[in-house]
Amino acid sequence: MTDSPTSHLDALREHGRIDLGIAPHRAEALGAAAAALAASVAPTAVVHWSGDADAILAHLVASALDVPRFAVAVDEGLMSLSRALPASSRVLLVGVTFDAYRSVGPVAVFLAADGHEVVLAIAVDDATPASEVGETPLART
Repeated sequence: MTDSPTSHLDALREHGRIDLGIAPHRAEALGAAAAALAASVAPTAVVHWSGDADAILAHLVASALDVPRFAVAVDEGLMSLSRALPASSRVLLVGVTFDAYRSVGPVAVFLAADGHEVVLAIAVDDATPASEVGETPLART
């Protein structure tokens, strides 16, 4: 068994989808790899779209970085956070993947309106098209 992020991701893929519950130790390794990628931009908060897989991944990344984790959701067209971010947060947006419905751009605009900055977006699945992240730098584990 190799310890590359790709090998962990492949082991977590089932029926074309990523399931972090298949092998929790591999999910933890992905979270650690994502945190290592993000450390250089010094995020002060981790934000993720609501949903189980993104929450698990974001929790692992936030724990490795020792920063708080927040969920973002859209309900009836209104975006909200699980709780208020600290002032002027440097946000790391984490997701298994980003797509047209759970993209980076709207979150970056929403957070910027309150004085926060999305400094990096990380998707562990290489299926995320660059068009879904807008101006935000994108890293993949």
